[in-house]
Amino acid sequence: TTLVNSDFAKLGTTEMIDSGSRILDANWNTAGWNDFTLNATGISNISATGVTKFGLRFLNDINNNAPTWVSSQSSNLIGYYADQTGTTNDPKLVVVHGTGPVYPSAPTALFVDGITNPSNIATTSPYFSA
Repeated sequence: TTLVNSDFAKLGTTEMIDSGSRILDANWNTAGWNDFTLNATGISNISATGVTKFGLRFLNDINNNAPTWVSSQSSNLIGYYADQTGTTNDPKLVVVHGTGPVYPSAPTALFVDGITNPSNIATTSPYFSA
């Protein structure tokens, strides 16, 4: 589960969140949680049996734009990670899901040859209806 050098090479350029989930530097929440909504690619990259690792990139990096540097200033990405438990901002994963498929209800008013609960069927080829 430890990050290794090869994990950074896998970061790539494929975005795994909806573009509307991007958080600008000025809006980055350092006092609470930052929510990211995964897109279909992000969801498909979640491992149900192993460890899933995601990375963060600055918007300038995503857009391949050189940042405007200011003398004596720095740019940092602050976050809480899985090994920092016991804080007021422990990491969390919120999974939102639907109820699954809706199945049709069982048929009612069952008939055999147009009769409910017939006792004597005279034909060898009865027809069923509901």
